[in-house]
Amino acid sequence: MVPIAAAWSVALEMSLTILTVADPAFPPLERGDSWKRRYGPEGDADSYVANLVAHWKHDDCDVRGEVVYDPISPSSGVRAFLDKHPTGLLAVTTHARQGWRRLRFGSGAAGIVRVSSVPTLVVPLSG
Repeated sequence: MVPIAAAWSVALEMSLTILTVADPAFPPLERGDSWKRRYGPEGDADSYVANLVAHWKHDDCDVRGEVVYDPISPSSGVRAFLDKHPTGLLAVTTHARQGWRRLRFGSGAAGIVRVSSVPTLVVPLSG
């Protein structure tokens, strides 16, 4: 997602904010592979976002990072962020679930699009 968002920000001459909405609960005691893939070896959302910002910051793209801790839902956290920060374009990923999987797990991206007050680019996660 970040390469796509960075390309759009350069093309539109806009800054890029990498936003993660995290649950304020304590992380799991056993940090398995999926946790480490998501948050890196440091194991927290702030370090994860800081690493992404450091990787994608360059002369053509003004990049900053934000972590919003929201106990309700990702869409609630995104909405709280948008209410306080002017944003030109929001880009989110989706699992592109359909059928029973969508009914069972829901659609976080659809919830974010529904509450977004700005144009929203939805990009399916690859493979």
